[in-house]
Amino acid sequence: MNSKEQNAFLKSWYDDTMQSCFPGADDLIRRGTGFSNPVGQAFQQAMRIILADLLTTRDLESLRPSLDRIVRILAVQGLPAGTSVRFLFILRNRLESASDIPAEEKKLWIQRLDALAEIAVEIWCECRETLFQLQINGLRKRIQFLEAGSTPKEEGGIA
Repeated sequence: MNSKEQNAFLKSWYDDTMQSCFPGADDLIRRGTGFSNPVGQAFQQAMRIILADLLTTRDLESLRPSLDRIVRILAVQGLPAGTSVRFLFILRNRLESASDIPAEEKKLWIQRLDALAEIAVEIWCECRETLFQLQINGLRKRIQFLEAGSTPKEEGGIA
């Protein structure tokens, strides 16, 4: 894929991903860039790296930071794991339907995407585990305040 084709491919992948993950969002959220849309900017930057490096990098773990940027956002939004890794399957479907990519290259892309999906699910699980642990810690702290006969507000808290 040349640079122009890659940019067009990236744009369509991004648009499909935004529509899939945030169907109720307006165009500013899905299409804005920079300061007006930091989520979209994070997605675009990470997706560009994934698309560029998917075949060239030997170690797929090197793509973990790019996957993490996308999956972490989706996990914090409370989206289920399937929705949070759907962007990789959107890419897979686009690659499978691309007629200008040789069959052997497609096969390699798809194998590597499957491995990336496994990494993405691991990231999602780690993020959700961290979120739940933070909630548990907050509840424990409130219980400790109640058991001590005070409220968080009395102790200088905000609750």
